[in-house]
Amino acid sequence: MLHGDNFAVVIPIEQKEHTDNKPFCDLSINPDCSCRKDLTAIQTLDDYVMQGLLTVEEALRTYEGKMLI
Repeated sequence: MLHGDNFAVVIPIEQKEHTDNKPFCDLSINPDCSCRKDLTAIQTLDDYVMQGLLTVEEALRTYEGKMLI
């Protein structure tokens, strides 16, 4: 037995790009995704900024799909 030969490769069958908690996918991977035009999700981000729940930088990162959840 060699070291490290007891691992199995796991490939996810389905990974959702958009969820309620992550409405925007990664901008660098899919810049033309329809989520960029989702006015409801964009308005929600704007509301969070206005309420002080997110900074402008955090909202931008969320829109770019880079916000850690």
